[in-house]
Amino acid sequence: IILNHGQGTLQDVSLAANVILKGGKLTGNIGGDPKGPAILEDVTVTKGCYVENVVVGIKVKNQGTLTNIEFRGDSLKGGTLAGNITNTGEGLIDDVKLGDDAHLSGGKLGGKINGNPKAPATIENVKIQAFTSLNNVILGQQVKGLDLEHVMVGPQVIIQKPDHTDTRINYTDAEGQTSTDLTVGEKTHLSNAV
Repeated sequence: IILNHGQGTLQDVSLAANVILKGGKLTGNIGGDPKGPAILEDVTVTKGCYVENVVVGIKVKNQGTLTNIEFRGDSLKGGTLAGNITNTGEGLIDDVKLGDDAHLSGGKLGGKINGNPKAPATIENVKIQAFTSLNNVILGQQVKGLDLEHVMVGPQVIIQKPDHTDTRINYTDAEGQTSTDLTVGEKTHLSNAV
C-alpha cells in the first residue's frame, strides 16, 4: 500500500503489480501491470494525464484518460475512458467521453456519454439511467434502460441487437420532447429490430 496523503503528486511512473495507491494526484503517464493491476483509491487523475492498466476504486476523480481499466467504485465522472473498460460492480459511470473503438461493459451509465463518430465505442451489459444522453456509440448485448422516457439517443447511435422482441425506445430530443416514434437519421441505424 502506498499512502500519498494530502496533495502529493506522482508523475510519469510505473506502478508495481497489485500495489494499492491511496490519495494524491497523478500526472503524466502512469502505467500499471496488466497481469496484476494497481488499485487507485481517493486520487485525482489530472487533465492531460494518461493512466493504463489499473483498477479504479473509490473516490477517483478523472480529468484525464483512463485506459484498459476495471472500475469497482460507486461513481466515476468525467474525463475519457479508452480501451477495455469493465465495471465489475453496480457503480455509475457518468459524463464521460469514450475513446476510439472503446469497449465498455457492466454497471450503470448516466449523464452525457460521447463517443467518436469515426470510431464509436461499444457499450454492453449496462443499465442506462434516466436523462442519459448517448452520442456516437454502439449499443450491444444486454443494454437495459432504453424503455425509460428520458434517454436521449443522439447522432450515430447504433443499436445492434435488442435482447428481447419488446424492447421499446423512447426518443427525447434536445428540447425535451419525448416520442415513441423514432426517426433513424443519416449514419444512425437499427439492426435486428421490428
